[in-house]
Amino acid sequence: PADRVVQRALSAVDARPRPEAPLLLFVHCFDAHSPWDTAPAAVRGLIMRPEYQGVVDGTDASMDFLIEGARAGTLGVGDRSQARAVYLSEVSFADQQLGVLLDGLTRRGYAEDVLVVLVGDHGETLDENPARPYQHGFDVDLVDIHVPFIVAGTGRFDVPSGEVVSRVVSLRDVAPTVLGVAGVAGGLGDGADLRGAWLPPGVVAPPPPPHFAEATKPSDKESTYSWNNLPFARSVADRGYFLRTALILGERASLHRFAPGQPDAIEPNMKGSLHEALVAWDAAAPGFRAVEMSAETQAGLRALGYLEEVKPAER
Repeated sequence: PADRVVQRALSAVDARPRPEAPLLLFVHCFDAHSPWDTAPAAVRGLIMRPEYQGVVDGTDASMDFLIEGARAGTLGVGDRSQARAVYLSEVSFADQQLGVLLDGLTRRGYAEDVLVVLVGDHGETLDENPARPYQHGFDVDLVDIHVPFIVAGTGRFDVPSGEVVSRVVSLRDVAPTVLGVAGVAGGLGDGADLRGAWLPPGVVAPPPPPHFAEATKPSDKESTYSWNNLPFARSVADRGYFLRTALILGERASLHRFAPGQPDAIEPNMKGSLHEALVAWDAAAPGFRAVEMSAETQAGLRALGYLEEVKPAER
């Protein structure tokens, strides 16, 4: 739970042998990942519907109820509404504990020359897709890949406050942006330094490149002769449009506006252009990579509920 994660993070900061040395702190809260059962009653009481009488409470059993009911078309409006409330309770609890973390760092003297980057690693399908509800990994729809990306800084790491960047960016851009703000040369990975996204008024930034995404499930359908994820759902976003294709799920390529709700779009030229970009991206994918895990890694994945999603090295 986020409160334990934050306390462990602050304890690790307290145990640093050289407190004056530069600090890179990575903290990962897992609460918004199902099952949704970590938020305390005080947080849940602010969001969940007190009049609800059903079984949806975020536990494994209620998650099974939601998935099976959504697929069968038997979920009631109250069940769906309560599910969203439970999910948002988990998000709210993580947000609350982020405040505890930042306050704790400030009390420990980390108030000036501080860069904070808040991101989500993926989104979550709730009841938007009745075929694959209350999960992620199978799809690359906007609800699964459109995530928060917030940057704030003080002192020599200061960034503009209150600005909203409208261009599409990627989680691949996190590392080069952090290094750029920190003045560390060399970059990292193939993302972009996003400092150019918050240029002064009147300065026009170059257009962003296309952004791609690929699903990671169903794991039993991984490729065994090319890049492991190649058969799965994939998407590309560019110039306000979004193309997704999921042949393995029986779904042909579809074009959408890059906007809330992922509205359908009919632009044959744009669809063809994005399809060509996606084909070129797939053609540049790496080859097959066998899964190799240490016993420690296997134990960690098992604790997080991921082990069943990873195939052994022997095939």
